[in-house]
Amino acid sequence: ILDVCSALTRRVENLEHDKAAQKLEIFKLKARVKRLERVNKVKSSKLRRLRKVWASGRIESSDDMDDVFN
Repeated sequence: ILDVCSALTRRVENLEHDKAAQKLEIFKLKARVKRLERVNKVKSSKLRRLRKVWASGRIESSDDMDDVFN
């Protein structure tokens, strides 16, 4: 009975360790998703602004495009 109890205790400890590792991985993935969403939001706003400028006919050279992004 003592062997079974110690085996189950080790199993529980391993499961708790796995749970903590998974929690950490989930936290890192959520942070990565937030960062990627923020980057995507910035890119899409730059594209919208570029389309707006392009539609108005203000871009005449690549130097003008640099001004749009800065």
